[in-house]
Amino acid sequence: MDRIDKQWICEIREYLDGFGTGGEDLYHVLSSVLLEDKMNYLQFLARASEGHGCHVHEGLGYSLDQDWDFPEDFDEVAFFVGDFESSTLKVSEFLLAISCISKAYVERHVEDKQAVERYIGKIRSRYSIL
Repeated sequence: MDRIDKQWICEIREYLDGFGTGGEDLYHVLSSVLLEDKMNYLQFLARASEGHGCHVHEGLGYSLDQDWDFPEDFDEVAFFVGDFESSTLKVSEFLLAISCISKAYVERHVEDKQAVERYIGKIRSRYSIL
């Protein structure tokens, strides 16, 4: 992927900042995973749709229910920037943020629209009971 292809994530930074520290941390995790070529956005969504967060490297990532020792206790998305939990987002906030990120992604990657919609549907279904 070239630099222009990843510019879409930079464009949503201000929106994610509106979620406070949790939004800023989500931006940091997502932009790092993309810019460091750890995975692409579809892979990022696929993991989230299965309940797995993303750990870019030690001290940078976020956790969803399948990353918890007791998934049944999952009630918020936890971000790790450094050695400890740095922030959280309510699940509803995370879903809203991921939906908006996905919209920005699809505007630049129309060919991935169906896959993105499928993953977003799975994520919503997975967390709609919370």
